[in-house]
Amino acid sequence: MSGDDGRWRAFAVGVGANLGDRDAQVAMAVRLLDAHDVRDLHLGPAIVTDPVVPASAIDRHPAYLNTAIVGATTSSPQVLMARLLAVEACCGRRRRGAVDPRTLDLDLLVFEGAVVRREGLEVPHPRLSGRRFVLEPLLALLRRLETGADDARRRQAATIRAALADAGVVDSGVA
Repeated sequence: MSGDDGRWRAFAVGVGANLGDRDAQVAMAVRLLDAHDVRDLHLGPAIVTDPVVPASAIDRHPAYLNTAIVGATTSSPQVLMARLLAVEACCGRRRRGAVDPRTLDLDLLVFEGAVVRREGLEVPHPRLSGRRFVLEPLLALLRRLETGADDARRRQAATIRAALADAGVVDSGVA
């Protein structure tokens, strides 16, 4: 399923930042993602976590601010990922190495109806089930959307939950 057929599909993005004004960068990411082909953005609670990096790199890494964003798009996973990379760049992200600190890190976690395995993009995210720092805010956000009065938000949360289940992620009280 490409996602370019005009149908709205739910997605979830993991967000991390450990350089600069982390709160402002997350807020800017939400503003920059909100476009004609992206809507219904919801931001999860933020948590501060220790960096998950090799011991040799720990001294270069301040604590991370992590959260999650849920939304809907008419774009394909590939187009959405390109937008995420552009937003990272707008927020000052410079890709130098896998374990470098970052102003903003946006990972496409799940995308309704899509499984993608290509260079530069794997959906569902291949390490999602082991990333408590992403799952905790994402699952808390889904619980908030599920208990709200808005049917569209409840459907969006159910769609993301189904994609998480398909990826092998079960909400066992992580958050």
